[in-house]
Amino acid sequence: MARHARHQVGAPRFAARAGLVGIGIALLGLLMIQSSSDVRRGLEPARARMDGITSKLSASANKHFAGYTWLFANKASKERIRELENQVQVLERWREASRTMSQRMIEYEDMLDLMGEPQIGGVTARIIAETNGPFTHARIANAGAVHGVFDGFAVVNEHGLVGRVVRTGHRTSRILLLTDYNSRIPVMGRTSLDRALLVGDKKVGARILHAETPDLIVEGEEWVTSGDDGLFERGLRVGFAHRDKDGWRLDLAMQTEGLDFVRLLPPPNFVTPEELMASDGKALTPNSVDNLVSQNSEDIALQSSGAGGTP
Repeated sequence: MARHARHQVGAPRFAARAGLVGIGIALLGLLMIQSSSDVRRGLEPARARMDGITSKLSASANKHFAGYTWLFANKASKERIRELENQVQVLERWREASRTMSQRMIEYEDMLDLMGEPQIGGVTARIIAETNGPFTHARIANAGAVHGVFDGFAVVNEHGLVGRVVRTGHRTSRILLLTDYNSRIPVMGRTSLDRALLVGDKKVGARILHAETPDLIVEGEEWVTSGDDGLFERGLRVGFAHRDKDGWRLDLAMQTEGLDFVRLLPPPNFVTPEELMASDGKALTPNSVDNLVSQNSEDIALQSSGAGGTP
């Protein structure tokens, strides 16, 4: 009984081993057949026929599903076109509103006799890179005193403010860039209307210091020159505000591209009352005799004109 049981138990193991050996022999034989050149030549026609059938089936499937792909793509395109048309209609309304407001502002300025920003000229020059000089970040422009350029001129390019002229030669001038530590420019925010001092920083470009109301500064807000120092025209683009761990900084507009051609702008030609009095050689005070005489003369002239107009 025990011997018969052991025979029954060992029978499946022998069969499994024999099956594995048979499979190995069959695979080896198949590999030998595949490696034979005669066999490969005999199988080439069958392979070619199968490749042709497969390509025809693939082309038929692609042609069948191409219609569905075009249908869904065309639907998405139509939706996108409809969305763009709606945006164009909204922009058209805004454009008409802006034209109306612009015309209205012009009429109001004419009615109020409002004085706008002075229109100043300038000189176009080309920047030459400077390797040695008294400043870390400075450039040389090929325009100087002979072209009407003097110290204090603002320097701008097509993107915004670049710096200011700190030294003028006969035909050249040295420009101190906004990124230099010695640069100090009064600026203001377009949205917050906050005023601050822009100081050059070699790491990030420039930082906003001594802001009057720093809590009102808006992330990404455009900052321009305030003109408080009287050296820069008000409204020259400087950059956009961003906050980091050290405070507020400006991504300078001048850093959009390399510096090449620039415009040198003279300071606004504002004449203060004191300067005008000094040029006339006398100063009028509220209680001075000349001022009282002039006021009395004006009153008499007004009374005379009023009396002459009454019947």
